[in-house]
Amino acid sequence: MITPNFDTRTLLFALFALAIGADAAAQSGHRRPPRPPQEAIEACANKKADDACSFEGRDGTVEGRCFSPDDARPLACRPDRPPRSAPQ
Repeated sequence: MITPNFDTRTLLFALFALAIGADAAAQSGHRRPPRPPQEAIEACANKKADDACSFEGRDGTVEGRCFSPDDARPLACRPDRPPRSAPQ
């Protein structure tokens, strides 16, 4: 029988702690926002933040402003008006 050494126990504890942390983050609503549609990204391809933009969405033309929450994500056309929600 193999006795777990310190490294194995440390690894198992770290994995357990990571799983608990991931579950807590998911339950608290800290999820990354969904990726914008490709059309919204393409609408801001040659623009700067806060430039006017538009693209064809599923409900017609969407007008907005180029926006990115951080430097790691591309600019995308953020609608001036929120999209209509699906019927319930």
